[in-house]
Amino acid sequence: MRMYNVVIPVHKSDWPLLKRNIPYIFKYINPKFIIIISSSELEKYLKNMDRILFLDENKVFGGLSYQRVEALLRQRNGSCKRTGWYFQQFLKMAYAYCCEDPCYLLWDADTIPLTNIPFIYKNKYILDLKDEHHRPYFETIKKLLGINKIKTESFIAEHMIIDKMIMKELIYNIEKNKDLDGEFFFEKIINAISRKDIDGSGFSEFETYGSYAVKFYREHFSFRRLSSLREGKILFGDNFDEKTLNWISKSFDIVSFEKKSKQDRDIAFICNNWLVRCFKLKWIWKLYKKIKQGVYYD
Repeated sequence: MRMYNVVIPVHKSDWPLLKRNIPYIFKYINPKFIIIISSSELEKYLKNMDRILFLDENKVFGGLSYQRVEALLRQRNGSCKRTGWYFQQFLKMAYAYCCEDPCYLLWDADTIPLTNIPFIYKNKYILDLKDEHHRPYFETIKKLLGINKIKTESFIAEHMIIDKMIMKELIYNIEKNKDLDGEFFFEKIINAISRKDIDGSGFSEFETYGSYAVKFYREHFSFRRLSSLREGKILFGDNFDEKTLNWISKSFDIVSFEKKSKQDRDIAFICNNWLVRCFKLKWIWKLYKKIKQGVYYD
């Protein structure tokens, strides 16, 4: 039974990749609808697409816009190079006020599911865990909510199932924090980030929501680890086909083609050899990382 929508904030320049990913999201996630949050320029491309809905990024939450986030960052640190990165996180949080269902699934535009992936089991939401610890995220969470790191693992995955009432409660508690300047949650978040971190990665909506949800609503959640490959672009560039995705699916549940990654032509040549594809990609990837020692994939 389809119980929730998939919500994807996306920049118009990333639409060609997302368009390729959409059939796989419907096939393996099977949402009611895919909600695409973007600028009004993208809306014309979505007309007459089945089970695709458009939401203007400037109409998700009163006062929240790209221009407002940019101005806040300039005021805070004089630099706005991370405006889009912070803005899309705030949109993911603010969608809780638009959601008509009990929950919604956030999904990264550059990520393709390769197997059936449920996010609710036995009336519990499933949160996916990874191995990562970025200290500035937790310093910001402490300033916002007064809570420490909850789990050894990280909640930063390519997706997250959100209980809208928990998210709205989280936002309410951020906004009532009198120790931080600002009226709205996104203003207080920007003011909570250390000046030394704001031009980098000073806040994570996934770490913040995951920490809050598990701290106060642990009984509503279960946890798992999916096998994911973030470095799809390194291995295959942007030109992947159905056969390639089928081969990847033998080793991984999810693959991402991140814009910031750079294709390695040597490994791409190897991976496109039909003899090599007799072996599992995870073995080849493990060997590649050992040889490169992090030069490409870190």
